[in-house]
Amino acid sequence: MIVTASLARLAGDHTISQTAVRQRLLGVEQHLKTVSETAAPLRVSAGALEAGAIEGQLTAVWSLSIHTRHLVGAVERAIRAGIAPTAHDADWAELSAATSENVAALMATLSDRVPGADRRGVGVGEVDAGRESAAAIEAVLDEVARINQTLLTLLDDVSPGAVSASDEVVARVGT
Repeated sequence: MIVTASLARLAGDHTISQTAVRQRLLGVEQHLKTVSETAAPLRVSAGALEAGAIEGQLTAVWSLSIHTRHLVGAVERAIRAGIAPTAHDADWAELSAATSENVAALMATLSDRVPGADRRGVGVGEVDAGRESAAAIEAVLDEVARINQTLLTLLDDVSPGAVSASDEVVARVGT
């Protein structure tokens, strides 16, 4: 998965190359184009603009793609800014695990299985604004929060009530 691979790179695991991540991202973009073309007839059908209908779901998927692309760029900028992997290893691992759980819950729901009971939002906390790399860290955290918000929104659209109010993702970066 692109998000977990990017966060692993940020935590210092460079066994996954930037090229491999970018190729995977290109594959997602191509898949998204196919999905959009396939969904075209549904987009003009009655009810397409209702809550939880095709337009909202496509918008969420496009958003997920855009924020994933932005995350990849933010991670590469953070690596170039010299983010020290040891300072944030646990945070990146926790964000990666929460995102993976949210993806797994969405995939289970889309496969007509009951999602696990433990989905979690990602509260990304605050960044020490005095650090030179604070802006780079903040950009990564913002994108991870947006990705998780979108995953939980899609999950709730596909399976209403699957996401409780306590699962809400709050991005309090830099406040």
